[in-house]
Amino acid sequence: VLLNSKEPHDANIFITELMEHIKKDLINRNIEIAHLKIYEITDNDFAKASLTSIYDNIDFNKKMDENVSTARLIINARINTSPDILKDVVEDALKVSCSINNILTSDYKVECFKPKKPKPKYR
Repeated sequence: VLLNSKEPHDANIFITELMEHIKKDLINRNIEIAHLKIYEITDNDFAKASLTSIYDNIDFNKKMDENVSTARLIINARINTSPDILKDVVEDALKVSCSINNILTSDYKVECFKPKKPKPKYR
């Protein structure tokens, strides 16, 4: 997703708000997180945060140093639910977080799927 804001926004705060919205919705639905990673990337910098349970705190591996007006957002989520519910949870959280921060989205691409069970070759 491409993020654009008229006034530069704090990517670290935006990611935190987005993750908290996702986490809250999943808690309300009693759905556990296996791993949630969110990246906000510019040409010069990036922020990366992760969450491994609805009961954990958000962990920033890297915070962005300056506020930004334009950035790419990547959300990678492994969550124990159906692809449709996952899509709804993430899209709703993104809409709320963008609205709060006056951020517009474009170049939106979503892929939600449930991988097949692995079939080990030698067992």
